[in-house]
Amino acid sequence: MTRTRLVRHLSTAVVVVLSASVVVAGVRVSARMAIEPPETAAAGLALRFIEPDPNAIPFPVTDEGPPPPTLPAEPAQAAARAPIPAAITAAHRNARQIEGNPASFHWALLIGINDYAGRTRDNIGSYQDAVALRQLLVAHGWLPDHVLLIGNRSATMPQVREGLKWLASKADARSVVVFHYSGHEKPFKSDVDRDGERRDVGLWLSDNSLMSDGELGASMGRVAAAKMWINMAVCRAGGFDDRGMFAPGRLLTYSSPESELSYEDPKVNYSVFGYNTVVRGIKMGLADLNEDGVVTVQEAFEYGRPLVLDRTGNRQHPFMKDLLGTGFDLRIGL
Repeated sequence: MTRTRLVRHLSTAVVVVLSASVVVAGVRVSARMAIEPPETAAAGLALRFIEPDPNAIPFPVTDEGPPPPTLPAEPAQAAARAPIPAAITAAHRNARQIEGNPASFHWALLIGINDYAGRTRDNIGSYQDAVALRQLLVAHGWLPDHVLLIGNRSATMPQVREGLKWLASKADARSVVVFHYSGHEKPFKSDVDRDGERRDVGLWLSDNSLMSDGELGASMGRVAAAKMWINMAVCRAGGFDDRGMFAPGRLLTYSSPESELSYEDPKVNYSVFGYNTVVRGIKMGLADLNEDGVVTVQEAFEYGRPLVLDRTGNRQHPFMKDLLGTGFDLRIGL
């Protein structure tokens, strides 16, 4: 996992972030990216998918590095591994909205997965995407017990379902919500959730369970909010644009359309999309396009999108659906 790789995998404002990843070799990515745009990726671009099934690759990709290592089989005694800790703490369960406290009306569910069970290939930047977003929200005034991070081995099907129920139970029509997912995804061969699509896609969770786009959409449809940001940083991110995801007052950002994979960068250990939008755009403040001292989510997307195209050699094309109509400012009380 030290070479170039692609990740398939990630709120009232809801932020959904799904992170997809690719390692780009031969392109300089260093600390200087904090102040300068990355160099053109056309020359020497080497991409490798983080795909358990290499036959799923939909277009030719040059891999100039050595082949990925063969992952060992899961040890027979793996069942004796320490139990997975509960993602939702007592503080999260007891958190509530309090009149006169604007911060208490802000809720976020962030999911990021690097570490997968069994022989599923791990990611290198998806968990960091989620952590960076959590750090950003807390720094902007969001209450820690209102921001639920479900990461790595904790991001099993039961715990993610519980997290989605937690979010729906806490937020109401006055809330601001953020939902983020970064990790693997997997395309199904048919319409498994019977929503009329030719084929569905699913979140590939850490226990190798698959949550269909229809189930995710239905769960998000139960979350009320005055404003919601859903950020998907994942392969085939546009495939999750199902009923329940979009509604008035929501802003949706996708790392790639359904026809494309997404990438992560091993030299910065984030997804290409997450690094250039959340980390560089908002955390570093480089996306203040109108120079008013505030970086909105829309500005971060507009700033990061051309950098993603450049970094991936025009192979990944993020897109946004803005049903909010005004700038999405993540700061509280400013």
